Amino acid sequence: MDIVISVNERYLMPAGVMLCSLFENNKEDQIIIHALLGEGGNHCVKPLEELATRYHQTIRFYSMKDVRTEDFPVGLPFQESFITKEAYFRLFVMDVLPQNLEKVLYLDVDMVICDSIRELWNTDVSDVAVCAVPDCFHQDIHETNRIGYEVGLGIFNSGVLLINLNYWRDHDVMKEFVAYAKEAKDHLKYHDQDVLNYVFRRCKRELPIRFNLQTIHMYYDRFRYLHFRLIEEVKEAFLHPVIIHYTGPEKPWYRNAYHPLKDYFEKYRQMTPWKDVPLKRLHIPLKSRLRNLLVCIRRRDLHFHASYFDPFFRYYQRDSF
Repeated sequence: MDIVISVNERYLMPAGVMLCSLFENNKEDQIIIHALLGEGGNHCVKPLEELATRYHQTIRFYSMKDVRTEDFPVGLPFQESFITKEAYFRLFVMDVLPQNLEKVLYLDVDMVICDSIRELWNTDVSDVAVCAVPDCFHQDIHETNRIGYEVGLGIFNSGVLLINLNYWRDHDVMKEFVAYAKEAKDHLKYHDQDVLNYVFRRCKRELPIRFNLQTIHMYYDRFRYLHFRLIEEVKEAFLHPVIIHYTGPEKPWYRNAYHPLKDYFEKYRQMTPWKDVPLKRLHIPLKSRLRNLLVCIRRRDLHFHASYFDPFFRYYQRDSF
C-alpha cells in the first residue's frame, strides 16, 4: 500500500501518532509512506524514520520547498486559521511521486487508524479520478453554490483520498486546479477540498463514512441535517470506526479539547516517542466560550466542551473522560 501524508514541524507529533495507529492495525501489509515535507520538514525525518523502522515498514521523504503554492491561498479572513499551505501539497502528488505509481491513498495526519484499511485500498479507482467520503456539508446547497456546482453532485472530504494517478496525469488536472483556485480565490474557504470537489465533481466515487468519520459529522447542528442514510452510517462508524478524522480546531492533542473519541488518539500516542510530552492547552476565544455557555444552558448540559455534539455521541463514552 502506498500512503501519502503531508507533514511539517508543527504537526510532527500528530503525524507520528497517525502512522503508529496505521502500522499497529495493518501489520500484515507492506506499507510505503510517501511523506511530503513542509516547513521545518528536516526535523520530521529522523523520528518518523525510526517509527517506520520499528514496524519494519518503509518511509520516503519528498522536499516540497520548490513546489509553487502561490496560486492557492491560505490565511484569508474567511479561512480556518489552523490550516497551512501543506494542505495543498496533495494537489501535487502526480508530479512529486514516482511516475510508476498508479494509485495512492492520501491521509491527513489529524486522524487515527483503528482497523485494517485493506478494504479501502482495494477499492476500484479505474474509472474515476478519486474515491472519498461524503463531507458533513454533503448536500448543503449553500456550500455547493459557493463552490459552483449543483447540489445533487455532493461534497466529499479531502482528508482521505484514494487517488487514481493515471487519471490525474492523463487529464493534466493541475491546470484545472490552478484555474479554479484563481477564479474562486475570493471564496476558497476550504482550501484544497474546494478545488478537488469542483474539478472532480463528475468523476468521483463515494466511500463509506467508516473510512473517514469526521468530528463535525457528530455536531448537533450538522447531524440533524444529514441524509437519513448518512445518519445511520455515522452512528455505525462511531461505534466501529476504521478512520477517525479529528476535523476542526479542537484537536485531541490539546489537553482541554473535547472529543467523544479522544481516547483513541491517546491510546496510540502512548505507543510513540511523544507519550511523555506534555499536551498544550487550546486557547478558546472569549466569544466562543460565551457562545458555548449559552448553548450548554439552553440544553441543560453544563459539560462545557461537549455542547457541540449530538447527545448520541456526547453521552456514549462520557464516563471514560
